[in-house]
Amino acid sequence: MPPDYTLVEETYLRGPGRWALPADGATRAPLAVFTVPAGYQGRDHYIWTHDEADLAEHPGQVLYRSPTRVIPDPCDSSEPSTPLGPSVQDLADALSDQQWTTTSTPVPATLGGHRGLYLELTSDPGVDFATCRSGDGMVLWESGSRDSQRVLEFAATDRYWILDVEGRRVVVTAMTPSSATGASVRRVTDVATSVTFVTP
Repeated sequence: MPPDYTLVEETYLRGPGRWALPADGATRAPLAVFTVPAGYQGRDHYIWTHDEADLAEHPGQVLYRSPTRVIPDPCDSSEPSTPLGPSVQDLADALSDQQWTTTSTPVPATLGGHRGLYLELTSDPGVDFATCRSGDGMVLWESGSRDSQRVLEFAATDRYWILDVEGRRVVVTAMTPSSATGASVRRVTDVATSVTFVTP
């Protein structure tokens, strides 16, 4: 029987649908499958939307990855970093120690049947993204290589569910700009929290 989801690859997708993302940075991790409504798009390991009420100001994005390096100064990704430990708590601690961002206190969470921690990371007020030496904005972390980076290009909040899924640390993220309305935030987090994990 064919799967009931479509793998997000190079082919451009437009919602609605059930879309699967692989975990960049974690080989052999299960796929994350999201229930995606109309108004969303997908391609190349990304799922994103733009709030129909304000296309320019309220984009949203959902990712599924496994960070392997957290950048201490996200405005200078060339700076050396402390090796990242393997646990859920190790990643939460590294994000909390990062410059130019503020994280909420991690709290226990369960998502898609797997336990972990939930936290919110917000870019600090006054960050000039255009002058960051990292290039396109703040490079928060990498998953596997410099070719797979988490970059913020504007003031935003990244919501993290850091999970242990079958012995592999992964994160589901839901990003919205700091200016996003409550309704916009709910629409994006609803997609993130719809996740189920499947082994292809």
